[in-house]
Amino acid sequence: MGTDKALLPYNGVPLASHIAALLAPAVDQVYLVGGDPNRYRHLGYEIIADERPGHGPVAGIVSALRSTKSTWNVVTACDLPGVRTHIFETMLRRIRSAGIQCLVPVTPDGKEQVLCAVYRKDAVAVLSAALERGEAALRTAVRHLNTEFWTVESAGWSANVNTPEDWASYSRQEA
Repeated sequence: MGTDKALLPYNGVPLASHIAALLAPAVDQVYLVGGDPNRYRHLGYEIIADERPGHGPVAGIVSALRSTKSTWNVVTACDLPGVRTHIFETMLRRIRSAGIQCLVPVTPDGKEQVLCAVYRKDAVAVLSAALERGEAALRTAVRHLNTEFWTVESAGWSANVNTPEDWASYSRQEA
C-alpha cells in the first residue's frame, strides 16, 4: 500500500477508527493491536502491543488473546472497510452456541476470512505453539483449533484493500 492502512482516511476518520466503531456495539471492549502502541494512541482505543512484531497475524492474535480478559474475541483486520456490525454480532452468536475455539467466515467464492473471525481465549495455547513451530500462515494455524468454517451469503463486506488501486476502486464504489 505504501502507507499505514489503519490511518487511511475513510468517512472523515482513520480506517481503523471506522472499523472499531462498527465493532464497538457488538463487544464489551475494543482494542487495537500493533507493533508500536504509540502510533495509534491518538485514535482513543486501548492498544495491545504486538509481542512479536514482524511475525505476522498469528503473533498479533496471540498477543491479543494473552492480553484480553474476554472469552470470545473478534479479530478483524483494519483493511476491511465494508465490514458491518451485524457480521460481528452474528459471528459471536454462532461461536457462543457452537462450543468451538474459532469461527471463520467463508465467502461464497471460498475465501476464508481468518482476519475477520472470532477466537476463544483458550485458542492462545494452540496458536502460540503454531507460532513457535514457525507457522506464519494464519490459515494453517486455525486448522489446529476446533474451528467452524461458516459460509456467508455475501462477500460484499469482505473486500480488503491491499494496494492503492484497491483503495481507489473501493473509495469510488462507496462515493
